[in-house]
Amino acid sequence: MPRSFSRLRRMTAAVGVGVVLAGTGLAAAPATAAAPATSVVVLLQAPHPAALDRLAAATGLSHAQRRHRLARLMPSAATRGQVVAALADRGLTATHVTPWTIAATGASSSVANLTAAVANAANRVVGHLAGTLAGIAAVLPTSGPKLFTPQAVLAGNDFRNAYTAPNVSPPVGGSGTTGTIATLQFAGWNSADLTDYATQANLPDPIAAGRFTAVPVAPLTKVPAATNPDDEEVDLDQESLLSTAPNAHQRAYFANNTQAGYAAALSQVLADVLGGAGAFQGGDQHIVALSTSWGSCENDVAAAHPTVAAIESVLKSLTAAGVTIFASTGDTGIYGCDISQSNTATAVSYPASSPEVVAVGGTRLTFSGASVANTGSNWRDTGWSCTSAATCEGKGPGGSGGGESALFGMPAYQVGGIGHQSFSVAGSKGDFGTQPRRLVPDIAADADPNTGFQIITTDPVDSCPLPILPIGCQPTALVFGGTSLAAPVSAGLFANLLADRGVTHGIGDIHPALYSAYAAGTGFRDVRSGSNGNQADVHARKGASALPVTAQKGYDTVTGLGAALWPAFAPYLFNPKAPTLKAALALASPHSHRRPGTVAASWHVVQHGNGTLAGGPTKVTVKRLGTRKPVVSTTGSPASGSVKFNGAAGATYRLTVKETDVSGHKLKPATATVTVPYDDRVLSLSGNWKRHKAGSDFGGSDVRASKAGASATVTLRGRSYAVGVRTGPGYGKLAVYQRHAHGSTKLHTYDLYSSLKGRRTIKFFTARKAAKRSFVFRVTGQRQFAAVGHAVAIDALYVSG
Repeated sequence: MPRSFSRLRRMTAAVGVGVVLAGTGLAAAPATAAAPATSVVVLLQAPHPAALDRLAAATGLSHAQRRHRLARLMPSAATRGQVVAALADRGLTATHVTPWTIAATGASSSVANLTAAVANAANRVVGHLAGTLAGIAAVLPTSGPKLFTPQAVLAGNDFRNAYTAPNVSPPVGGSGTTGTIATLQFAGWNSADLTDYATQANLPDPIAAGRFTAVPVAPLTKVPAATNPDDEEVDLDQESLLSTAPNAHQRAYFANNTQAGYAAALSQVLADVLGGAGAFQGGDQHIVALSTSWGSCENDVAAAHPTVAAIESVLKSLTAAGVTIFASTGDTGIYGCDISQSNTATAVSYPASSPEVVAVGGTRLTFSGASVANTGSNWRDTGWSCTSAATCEGKGPGGSGGGESALFGMPAYQVGGIGHQSFSVAGSKGDFGTQPRRLVPDIAADADPNTGFQIITTDPVDSCPLPILPIGCQPTALVFGGTSLAAPVSAGLFANLLADRGVTHGIGDIHPALYSAYAAGTGFRDVRSGSNGNQADVHARKGASALPVTAQKGYDTVTGLGAALWPAFAPYLFNPKAPTLKAALALASPHSHRRPGTVAASWHVVQHGNGTLAGGPTKVTVKRLGTRKPVVSTTGSPASGSVKFNGAAGATYRLTVKETDVSGHKLKPATATVTVPYDDRVLSLSGNWKRHKAGSDFGGSDVRASKAGASATVTLRGRSYAVGVRTGPGYGKLAVYQRHAHGSTKLHTYDLYSSLKGRRTIKFFTARKAAKRSFVFRVTGQRQFAAVGHAVAIDALYVSG
């Protein structure tokens, strides 16, 4: 009987992370007969980074639309051709081309000269090289130190039951509708392990069924043999995917564990999903998800920040092409660099910290009663916990990676989705939603080795007797955990969700759906217990609060939004409703005669069920019609707010509110207008008029008269004229005249009687063109039978145009 024990793989690295971009549309140049001394991967620059940002965040696009739009935002065939020619001029031969990378070989001196030329061109030291090298972002050697190290009793049916919505049958996906899940691998592997696992788990063997493809990434020409403990990482990825999403196709990309290997692997996935030049065996346009359980300390990545910026373009291209990317956050809690058990430096892991990636943290998953579909009470997640550098980094079981990025600002989906989520650390209060940087993780799933996943492996370290006997390495059963389990399980559950709805092409970035569902109070099992480090080891960055290391209600940096219940996201993933903007512009009250023209502008977002969130920043503009300079103009306003300003009498103001949702879509602008009236003090009075103070009046007062013949005259420029009056039982009739050079013309007589006290705005004159005009308001002394008086009260004059 095979032995079984809990074990995890830690995700740490002590080298800077690099990024590689490759291109499509070029056939690989033939290799020379003599083997060159050195190989490199050339990473290309993004020609239109801002447009690529927008497309990567876009939702609701078809696969064909994504491919069409993305084609214009990647390095062109002409650019790749120029780079290949430039490499040839420098003695290097291109051997493989993908959308963002070009693998090339040549003499060591040629590689050194190219590397120096690119660096000099980037620094504008050698200006004449810019023309031929302008399209190159980085030159990465294929050899060098390892970039990544991997992250690892329940099985796929348990994960499907636990992470379904309450009382909803778990999605499984049909054999003809489930898309492909890609993984990145930086170790060797024995494919017989997957076959053995399928046999023991009574599942169809994906290799025999043609649902598994191993892709060696150039310069590799075949999958490396299993030679070290990291090979178990491949077993964990592929076997947990088979168990969780048994009908999905698998595509594992094997690359060198270097900056060049990482960049080339990502670009190869892109080439395959696009199906163009550089695709392996024609590619696979049905890749819906990419899972990577490998990562590097973000502090080390920061040293290679320009290269990271370049690889972000590849990640954005993958999302734009419809691939949803999942990455483990690491197994050492807040100590993402995993330097030593006594080092208390805090950091998060890359690429989990990338805003393009769904960062998956860890929980301890348990159930009560039978392991059946989620009823809302039978499954429980607590944070996968550790409490110090020692217990997080080796002397204990490890814990969920999490914290705040040092590289990336907080994305719009976190600003809008988390909102105001308060926390308290050592008596000091903070707010998750107002942090300056990207927070990790986004979601969480089972990762504790004590509730982990049993794999079958022939990794030599675990399955070969020492000394190695003639019988060779025998299949061995081991139980693994870690966020290296949580990431592929999440990718598999996501693929099942798509498959159950007949979706076989990817839909790209799902952060807007995750955070919109969270903001609406659905989609997650909240995790409120657990920790991932020692609070004393967390130090506040400039402008940022020290984040808590414990789970709490709502969002936290131990388990993110919580355990994802995948079917609940369907309404937010497929045709979600955009939010609606509302705007209002009104005269502020109460008024005073000193500042009668105070105007209040207000706006807010109306969220619809199953809709995406407003992502901001909100742009608010107030302009006076007929002028160019705005009275109010802000671009960083909150999604809901208000502002007051002093308006000029007779001026008309228009409020315009613009915003995007968290998917980057522009919302329909909202507008509102208001005309500031003239206070009654503008009237020239004749007769027994008296001023009556009232806080509800414009300017704080109105003028009243009751004797017949009392008149009030005004001369104002405009096109449309109206008068604001009081109405009620004691009011009589008001006559309005237009004064001109030859006397005056009566326009109309208005009855101000009403059984109840109130107000009325009477529009009494309109012309085609604006002009300066004079009007007279006269008390007639008449009233209707029901009235108890014949007074007139005038509050304000409304003039527009």
